[in-house]
Formats: sequence, C-alpha cells, structure tokens
Amino acid sequence: MTSNPQKTQQKTQQKTQNQKTLITSTGRSGTTFVTLLYIFLNQDVNFTKETYQEELSRFYITNCGLEGDYTSESTVIKNPNFLYKIAEIQKYTTIKHIIFPWRDFMHSAISRAYISQMTPNGGLWNATDVESQIAFYKKAYKIFLLDTTRYKIPVIYLDFEKLIRDPYYVYQSLKPTFKNTATETTQEITFEEFLLAYYQATDVHHRKPPRQTL
Repeated sequence: MTSNPQKTQQKTQQKTQNQKTLITSTGRSGTTFVTLLYIFLNQDVNFTKETYQEELSRFYITNCGLEGDYTSESTVIKNPNFLYKIAEIQKYTTIKHIIFPWRDFMHSAISRAYISQMTPNGGLWNATDVESQIAFYKKAYKIFLLDTTRYKIPVIYLDFEKLIRDPYYVYQSLKPTFKNTATETTQEITFEEFLLAYYQATDVHHRKPPRQTL
C-alpha cells in the first residue's frame, strides 16, 4: 500500500502551523507560576490577563490551575498530564519546546500530600500517600524521558529554587520560546519587560494585585 504524498505534506504543514510550547512537570513545582509569566508577557496562552483570575479563584488555596488541552488553538499550554502523553501529542501537533520546572520528587510529593488534607485540587495525583506519589512520578518521568528522546523534542528544565528566586536565570532560560503572536516569529522581550511580568506573576502567587510598574 502506497502513501499519498499530498496527504503527508498536508499533515506536515498542519503540524508545523500548530507548533506548541508545553508546560508540564510533577506539579507543585512552579508550572502555574510559569504560565502566569507567559500571560503577563502577552504570549498566546489559553488564558489572558482578563480571564486568569476567575480560573485561579477556583483553586485559591492551592495556587494551581490554568491548565489546558493540547488540542487548544493556543500556542502555550500547561498540563501535568502532558508528562506521560508526549507520544500521543506529537502525532497531533509539532512540539516546539517543553518547559519542565524541576523540583525534588520528595518535596513535590510532600506538598501534594499536604494539599490533599485540605482539597483534592493540586493534591495527590494517581497516588494515596507520599511514597506512592513518588513511585508515580518516577514511572511518568521515565515515559517522558523516553518520548522526548525518541521524538527529539527540546526540553527546557527550570530549577525550582532558582525559578522562584532568580528572574535573570528564568529570562535566559525561556528567551527562545517568546513569540510575536502576530507574525509567529521569535519576539525580543527585554529583561526589564520580563522583570515586570516576573514580579506580576509573583504578586498573583502571593494573592496580591499585580503591580503595574517596576
């Protein structure tokens, strides 16, 4: 059975037009903070400066939320489930980058277990306690490593401690992912512009109104 070159070309073009930057990790590791950064930088996220607050209010205790599905038309999408779905996603769209905030599995699992005592949102994930949570992380991360290696997908790892304390480190790490949504080309964002977005995201995480100037 021969393949249809025209259909193959159309599929390739469709994937190229739907290039995505995915944000994923174990959770309790800064993925919501990173998503807020992209919102305040006016990137093509599935939430905007006008809509993110309503979503976050649903998860007030836990500082989580802002998740989306990879079928979204937006360019930047966050979801912890992407961790073990890369093989499935890459059939649908071209994954330009994956941003992976890295936090020690133990610390992340303890945070999830603590949250579970108050609410299921952001709590234990496919697990019943800290030990089984770590076991699930290891299983899911193994799938992630295999798939990103197999499909040669660039992964930008962000150290959790530096993510929440070192804006210049975050700026340099994420710079290649910033896009001009009108022209679909790489956008030059100055460090000063980024710094304001970083502090705005920090303000929101601390449940304060985002500042308007540095």
